[in-house]
Amino acid sequence: MAENGRVVALLPVVLLTPPDRSSLSSAVPPVEPGRSRASDGPQRLWAANLVIGNVLLLVLVLVLGLVALNGSRQAHRQRALDATANLARSLQQAVATEVARVDLAFQGVAQAWAQSGTGQAPSGEAMARALDDWTRLVPGLLSLSLSDAGGRVLAHSSAAGEVGCPLPPQAGGDLHIAGPMQVGGSGPWHLVLSRQLPANDGAAAGIVCGRLDVQHFQRLFSAVQLGAQGAISLRTTSLRLVARHGGGGSGAPPIGSDKVSSELKAALAARPRSGHYLAATAIDQIERANAYAQVGDLPLVVIVGLATDDYLDDWQTEALLIAGLAGLFTLTLMGGSALLFLAWRRDRFSQLALIHEGDRYRALLRTASDGIHVLDREGRLLEWSDSFAGMLGRQPHQVQGLTVFDWDEGRLNDRVRETLARFQVGDRHQMTTRFRQPDGSLMDVEVVSRGVRVGQQDLMFCSARDISRRVRSERALRASEAFLDRTGRIAGVGGWELSLATREVTWSGQACRIHGLDETAMHSLSDVLALYDPSSRAQLQAAMDRSERTAAPWDMELPLTTLDGRALWVRFVGEIDTRGGSPGALVGAVQDVTELHQRRLDLQREQALRTQSEQHAQALDQLLRERSDMLDVLAHEVRQPLNNASAVLQSAAIDLAQAGDLSASGRLQRARNVMGHVLANIDNTLAVAALLAHAEPIAREDTDVDTLLAVAIADLPVEHRPRCQVERLTGTRTASMDMGLMRLAVRNLLANALRHSPPDAPVLLRVSDSDEPLALIIDVVDQGAGIDAALLPRLFQRGSRGRQGDHGVGLYIVRRVMELHGGAAELFSTSPQGTTMRLVLSQSSG
Repeated sequence: MAENGRVVALLPVVLLTPPDRSSLSSAVPPVEPGRSRASDGPQRLWAANLVIGNVLLLVLVLVLGLVALNGSRQAHRQRALDATANLARSLQQAVATEVARVDLAFQGVAQAWAQSGTGQAPSGEAMARALDDWTRLVPGLLSLSLSDAGGRVLAHSSAAGEVGCPLPPQAGGDLHIAGPMQVGGSGPWHLVLSRQLPANDGAAAGIVCGRLDVQHFQRLFSAVQLGAQGAISLRTTSLRLVARHGGGGSGAPPIGSDKVSSELKAALAARPRSGHYLAATAIDQIERANAYAQVGDLPLVVIVGLATDDYLDDWQTEALLIAGLAGLFTLTLMGGSALLFLAWRRDRFSQLALIHEGDRYRALLRTASDGIHVLDREGRLLEWSDSFAGMLGRQPHQVQGLTVFDWDEGRLNDRVRETLARFQVGDRHQMTTRFRQPDGSLMDVEVVSRGVRVGQQDLMFCSARDISRRVRSERALRASEAFLDRTGRIAGVGGWELSLATREVTWSGQACRIHGLDETAMHSLSDVLALYDPSSRAQLQAAMDRSERTAAPWDMELPLTTLDGRALWVRFVGEIDTRGGSPGALVGAVQDVTELHQRRLDLQREQALRTQSEQHAQALDQLLRERSDMLDVLAHEVRQPLNNASAVLQSAAIDLAQAGDLSASGRLQRARNVMGHVLANIDNTLAVAALLAHAEPIAREDTDVDTLLAVAIADLPVEHRPRCQVERLTGTRTASMDMGLMRLAVRNLLANALRHSPPDAPVLLRVSDSDEPLALIIDVVDQGAGIDAALLPRLFQRGSRGRQGDHGVGLYIVRRVMELHGGAAELFSTSPQGTTMRLVLSQSSG
């Protein structure tokens, strides 16, 4: 490396010669000390050309400096406009959020209004408490009040007083903003926000309004740093000032003033929603770069301004620096020119020494450790060191006549061609590329080059260094870092390290992402601890102090509010690092365990709900057992006497008929029919209660189908039994069922069919079967007028009734019985000529 450094040091001496000297191979005899030098004519001409060149160069530098300063000034101004536009958009969102909080309070009042159930306001005392609660919850809200449609105050918060609300300009419940204004001309300045509350008929039944302190916006704006003379204003769309922060004025801002610059008026007229302009502010006459943005659809405009003197402060410093550099350049140019003139005069004495030095340079070039080589503008190799030939995988004599494109892999060929064609003398270039070996393998190299001039020829002096090992190490390091970062992202784990000596803390990228911090910036321990609430911060600090004293590790879960506002739970783990034999740092990890923490909470709530549900289920079982006992008592104490009475009436009717008293016999028969109807209703009621409480599977047995049909028909009144006609379309004799439940379902369908058919019309009871699914099909066909279309969607629901008051629970019982059997009850067809109800009794083993 010492030799290589010597080669680089010799390069300016060997190659940077005046334009008119001969090439390196020329032999110039030394000038004798007493011999006369060249005539004064060429010397004066060379000096005149040097002066003219210096003057032109100074003029060029001056022009370039002025152009650069003007461009820099425009860039500073554009950056100021961009910054104010971004701030205006951010602040209009912040203002919209504050207004949304007030509107949220209005929604709470509207909900309390709606919960009254009448469309009228709740009691004044209850509403006043609600208004007080909402007033305390919303920052900056001075008061809330509720008025009727005529403006009469119905309720108000403690601070409101009997102050009405201005009526919104139109109905529809849109948020209305008025102001700024003062109560009584002396109270605090505030905006009045109001919203209409609709009544049940959709008309305006009342108005809820709140008074929002404009000082709240000034406090909001005060968090923004805009320089010594920057200003933030909030105005209405009518340009009345609502709040203002900053600026060069003294005293309180003129709230309510509509004094603005003509530039702002023109900008708003051209672009009402957002825009920017440059003008002197009307309030303090300070020129600013301003940007404005309307707050959503609200009649509010946020205006942000950066003072010209503030944002051009750096530019003025830059102008002074450029002026100083220009002066320094002038002095340097003059001194350099003088030195160059003297050097030119001494050049003739040094030519022979340069030739000898060139020979020495070539000797060093051959033995340099780095790959030294010289190229012309076409990329041809002119000079090279032995080490460079070795980097190409060749002997020194084998590289003769090669060009750079013979060994460069081609990835940067276009860039190499451009560099060779455009480099200037003195230009320095550096690039990383690959050299192609004769066997096809590639070597990673770093090439540093500089443009030089030898005689009348521009050359590129290059130094190549093998960086294959460094590239492999860098790739391995990047892969390792990417692997660790990817693992940290997936696991949600970040690392940290606190130096005990310097108190500097290092955070991994994932640790920064967990806390919502910028990964590219440095963050102190206090910056991160500030994101935790005071109790968690104290707990964490105590654990770290204890670990420093006693080397005790810690592992704790803490709540965290990130810098971007996310609420998280994190697991913070740490311990002392003693790898060097003594405590040198605190190291640890931080993991986002929000989801795990939430799962624990959900599990606890789920366990509590399960315990509560089990207790409710036990209580419900007890109630069902008690109800079942009561139903058994009802069935025994009511049905049996009614059955006995029905039998007595039947016997009496027969006796009277035999005695010839047909009139009395008919009346007794009608009474018995009524009693039978009552018994049927009682049976249905008991069946509904039993079916609703039925939790266990029914007990199914093989039952004779004909017996089922006969028993169901026998349950009907005697005079209706002949009307029931049975049609068998299958030879199936038995089916699996609960006989009692199926008897009840068939009887209910027959009773409905007889009731809806003409008095003498028959009712068809048709039995068939189905292979897919495997089931017994029972159809009950009547000749009635059909079922009302309005009843069809709720035909099988409990309590559904037709025009004649029927279908109360009968069809519900039918559907429930079939569901317990795993089958279905359905309306097969209905028309003015009759209705067919179908029972599908599933016979599958599942």
